[in-house]
Amino acid sequence: MFVGNPSLVLRFDPEHIFEYVCDEEVDPKDITIFNVRPLTILQYTICRNVLMGNGEGSGTNLGTFSLEVVKFGLVGWKNFKYEDNGEDISFCSNNLNALSVKIVDEISRAILSLSEVDSKCERSIRFTIKWSEYVGKLQNPDQWNCDICTKKKLAGSRNCEGKDLRLCRKCKLETLLSICPKCDKVTSPKFILKLNNKQTRYANEGFDYVTRCPVRFLEPKIMSIINMATFIDEAGSFPVKGAALEQSNYYYQIRQMILTERNLALKDDNKQNIPNVPKEVNLESSRMGRMGK
Repeated sequence: MFVGNPSLVLRFDPEHIFEYVCDEEVDPKDITIFNVRPLTILQYTICRNVLMGNGEGSGTNLGTFSLEVVKFGLVGWKNFKYEDNGEDISFCSNNLNALSVKIVDEISRAILSLSEVDSKCERSIRFTIKWSEYVGKLQNPDQWNCDICTKKKLAGSRNCEGKDLRLCRKCKLETLLSICPKCDKVTSPKFILKLNNKQTRYANEGFDYVTRCPVRFLEPKIMSIINMATFIDEAGSFPVKGAALEQSNYYYQIRQMILTERNLALKDDNKQNIPNVPKEVNLESSRMGRMGK
């Protein structure tokens, strides 16, 4: 586990050192602390190529991949000793073989957690961007201000508390069941807010639409890293000094998610603004018709 909470923003810096303690440590007075850091985009790519075998054959085993990650991401340790004589082991690349396979695997996973955006964080980032684009198109975005919602007593209708209340559109009956007990028709969530124009059968709840107040899904820490990544990108800069490949892989993944969602929103807007036209137009017959006139 990490010592303290590993900040998402600090993962933008591939030189920032995080302290990690292995799960097998039981004595808090005699623990080994490993100093790890996020991988750069170049280091991450090299490790990924090792795992994939550079596209040749079935790929290298996970043990070699984990060791490669550790070579890049492990930058020091404290109180790491030989088991037989209790002597301190100095940190250097030649002494990495003192690490057991289990420790290498655990440390590599810790380093990767600093270098990759996990699925929960990714989902939150994509939703926040989508919500931002949605609110930006509203004539009155303040309608989703929590103070206004409370003043107008909209908490129930917007399902601010996240209740699983459903509604039969035929009987107008509110229920917790997926099938209406009165007419046996399928019920739907009482509150549904679509965030784009994707057809319902292809939409994903919590992403393309929500069944509770969307403001409740927003997280300050996620908004913070989105704002920072956006500011850096618009400034044409990098999070830290150095070339493009020396930046953290974590930053690049965040940046790519933001650009992807905003491009999808722009594409969705363009589709709405395109007038309806026939799918096929016979240009030859159209020319002949004009010539006949």
